[in-house]
This record gives sequence, C-alpha cells and structure tokens, in this order.
Amino acid sequence: MIHWSQDRLSKFDTAIASVEQDATNRQGPARQAIHWSQDRLSEFDVAVASLEQDVVKRQADARAKAEVVINELRDRRDAYRVKVREAVANMTTWKDAQVVDARKSYDEAANAFRAKVGDYLDAVNADVATRQTVMQAQFMAWQFN
Repeated sequence: MIHWSQDRLSKFDTAIASVEQDATNRQGPARQAIHWSQDRLSEFDVAVASLEQDVVKRQADARAKAEVVINELRDRRDAYRVKVREAVANMTTWKDAQVVDARKSYDEAANAFRAKVGDYLDAVNADVATRQTVMQAQFMAWQFN
C-alpha cells in the first residue's frame, strides 16, 4: 500500500485542479496532451512511492544501488512536472505543431522514466511480486485519471 502525506496529496490535488482548469480553456490537441501528461505524472508519482517503500526492505548493497536509481527517478519526475506546468502556462498560444512537438517530448520522457523503473527493478534483482506491485500501482494510477 502506498502512503502519501496529507500535504503531498493536497499539493497534488491543487496542481491537478489548476491544470484541469487551464486545460478547459482550450479544446483540442493541447488539452489532450495535457491530460495525457497528467496521467503520466500520476504514474510517475505512484511508481516512485512504491519503489521508496520497497527500498527499505533491501540489503545494504542493493539498497545503495536502488537509492541512486530512485533519486534519478525523482529528478526525472520533477523535471517532467516542470515541463507540464510550462505547457499549461503556454498552451493557449500554441500552434498545433507545437502541441505535436510537446507530446513527442512527453512520450520520450515517459519512456525514459519507465526504463529507469526497470533499472531499479534490475538493480535490486526484484522478484515477481515486487515487479507486480509496481505495475499494479501504475495501473491504478491510470485507472483513476
């Protein structure tokens, strides 16, 4: 089970509400790209939270490797969050080609993040149950967005 602090949930809910409000100001591809990126951000948040819970169970040697990867995942997630905020701020002025470019950039960032999650799982020699837990958390994030 993933435990987020009340403060973190509140900030996340506020950010989502802001993004949704801004997205309603413009219809079409830009709005779709923002919604898609919100879904990925939720996926990233639950993946990091799930891995943070897993790392405490690891032996010292595996934990050190895992913590390096988790820090990289946090950095990637935070950079992605900044990109989404910038997109929301600028999307009302975007041309369709800019939306396409942004979506491509988001896709690349999401794929890199997922690959880094795989790096974590490999670094700790994660068993099937751990891999399944991470995948289920990500799936739940997709369902609730």
